[in-house]
Amino acid sequence: MNRKEIHLRALEFVYGENCEFNRYIIEWRHKILLRFFVTNAAFLVFAKWIYEAKEPLFKFVLFLPFLYAAFLSLAFYIMHKRNNTVKNSCQKIGQTLERELRNLTENENFSGFYLGFEPETNARVSFVKVLSIIYISSSVIFGLLSVFSIILVLQ
Repeated sequence: MNRKEIHLRALEFVYGENCEFNRYIIEWRHKILLRFFVTNAAFLVFAKWIYEAKEPLFKFVLFLPFLYAAFLSLAFYIMHKRNNTVKNSCQKIGQTLERELRNLTENENFSGFYLGFEPETNARVSFVKVLSIIYISSSVIFGLLSVFSIILVLQ
């Protein structure tokens, strides 16, 4: 095996590892989104249960599920931003490796998975922007619901 073949195999190995890591990151993004909706639904059900409770003292803790949901939505937003940063790094690394593989194989028609990606920052509406809006607006809405529930109890 000559030096070029060794280099090519090493690049293929690193490229494969990068692709696998990128798959984990994208899967993690979907898990974050799923957990966001499930936990917020659980907090809403809990708040409804407190609101409909026969015990008058329960009304004084009505703000807690909304407050927890607000902080949790903010935590999901932070995880989403970090996840997106890592995903973008994987894509940049993948593009660099594909360019090097194209140069090493001397095949100008070589096009891999990552070279076909357009940066999402140029898009007017992107998945990342939509999720950011969902997480931030949920945090604000739950925070406001927490304040309103305190006002409701004090009346």
